This record gives sequence, C-alpha cells and structure tokens, in this order.
Amino acid sequence: MIAEYRKMARTSTIICVAGFAFLLIVMPPKENVWRSGNLFQMAIVATAMAAFWFAFWSYAKAKGYSGAVGLALPLLSVLGIIILLSLRDKTLQPNKPKISPPNSGVQYKCVDCNKTIHESELKNDTLLCPSCGGHVE
Repeated sequence: MIAEYRKMARTSTIICVAGFAFLLIVMPPKENVWRSGNLFQMAIVATAMAAFWFAFWSYAKAKGYSGAVGLALPLLSVLGIIILLSLRDKTLQPNKPKISPPNSGVQYKCVDCNKTIHESELKNDTLLCPSCGGHVE
C-alpha cells in the first residue's frame, strides 16, 4: 500500500467522521441542512462530504487502483466500502529469488546434502536441490 495515499485516506476519514459527529452531537439540524440557511452547518456538511469522497479516492490510489474506482464505489454505499476494503493490494511485490541468466556459470551449494549444483540444474527458477529437495545458497 502506498503510504502517502494511505495517510491521506486516514486523515480524510477522521475529518469526515468528526464533521458528521459534530453536527449530530453539538448542533443537530432541526430540518434539512440545505434549506435551513445556516451557513455554518452547510459548510460542515460540505467539508465532511468532500472528505468522504477524498478518503475513498485516496484509499483506492493507496492500493494501486485508479482514483476513478475510489470515486465510483461510494455510489454503492456500504457495499462500496466492503468492495474497496476487500480489493487486492496491487502495490505488493512478491519476493522472488534473484537468479542470474542461464549459462552464466553460477553455482550453488545445497545446505542439506552439501552438493554443488549448477544453475542450469535448478527447475522453474526455484532454489531447491534437485537431489534432496533442500535449499541451496
């Protein structure tokens, strides 16, 4: 996960939750916020909603997806949140052993049977001894 976007997503989520909590606890609206004429309440709602959408956008970017994914998923409400949280993280790179090109003359030694193994004897880019199946170094 990309740390910069993840931090932005957390900050935006905190702003969103704090804004809505403030509205509900400190000054609950008696009617529709947009029709009340209370500019302070409108500003809090607008800021919280912008933070909500920005949190989705930045969390999708943190996982390596397009920001459009993060902007589309909130339209699905709770299902969108579940989908976003369950998306695979594209930024993770599997740890593959680095093996030199074929016929480079690189030799390995088996830790278990102490046999010297040429790189061309290794199967499927694995670092396992063909004789005993032990790890080679």
